Amino acid sequence: MGFEPGRPRRDDGLSRYGALGVQFAASVGLLAWGGHWLDGRWGTSPWLLLTGACLGFIGSIIAILRSVPPPRPPRESS
Repeated sequence: MGFEPGRPRRDDGLSRYGALGVQFAASVGLLAWGGHWLDGRWGTSPWLLLTGACLGFIGSIIAILRSVPPPRPPRESS
């Protein structure tokens, strides 16, 4: 029941959507950390931390929305 060449693989979405979750956490975390670091250097606490976290959140939401397939139109019943 392994992978057979020439046969399409069954993709249950676990790896694709799991990677989106990791990307979401990494984006928000890294941009928040960068904002915190800049706040410490420039004395603007907490504004750059909040800006970084918001930018990471917005960017991750956009990435999620782009990766989700569009809804299928309903089938007509006969």
